[in-house]
Amino acid sequence: IQDSAKKTSDIFGKMSTALAGLAMGAAIKNAISYADAVSDLSDATGIAVQNIVGFQKAVQAAGGNVEGADKAILKLVNSIGQAAEGSADSQDAFARVGVSLKDLATLSEKDILRKTVAGLAGITNPAEQAVLKTALLGKEFRGVSAAKLDEALDKATASSVKYADAIKKAADAQDTFDRAIGAVKLSLIETFSPLNELIGSLNNDTFDKIVGIFTNLALAATVLLT
Repeated sequence: IQDSAKKTSDIFGKMSTALAGLAMGAAIKNAISYADAVSDLSDATGIAVQNIVGFQKAVQAAGGNVEGADKAILKLVNSIGQAAEGSADSQDAFARVGVSLKDLATLSEKDILRKTVAGLAGITNPAEQAVLKTALLGKEFRGVSAAKLDEALDKATASSVKYADAIKKAADAQDTFDRAIGAVKLSLIETFSPLNELIGSLNNDTFDKIVGIFTNLALAATVLLT
């Protein structure tokens, strides 16, 4: 009985170790994917990594989520572009939160984002604030408290500076890995090109016969091994 209990304990111990390893691997993968996404968003918008992470954290503190924060950044940058191209609606929306045409022409995206958040927080009419949130940051932002976001943003951004370098390095590592995998795939395609050409040249009857042969061999191997 003691031996059986020990074996059972050993099995569960190994299972726990394996599960812990899988969980750690998944956590690392998720972290690297997150870093890659943040880095890509930074490249696409011109907003620094620490500002994006700080905005995400502040949005979470104000009742939103990371996905909504990322969409809001993209929406804002798109709104800036529309205003620059002469969209009266976008220009008016920015003006109502205190962002002038001069601001749009001279300030960076992160500074326009900061000024937009402060402007939204200063609007006391809930209906007007909701309309402007949707116009400048997207409909997902309606449930985010502008006042809490404004209060949390600077501190969240300052505390995120320490993560910027690690995020950039993780994103670069992911990009290098993706390029390596792409190169391996292309190499395999080139290596097996003659085989692919041979298979492509076979008529249906010949192909079916070859499949049948391999199927029978697999069944025979199964029988021999059982």
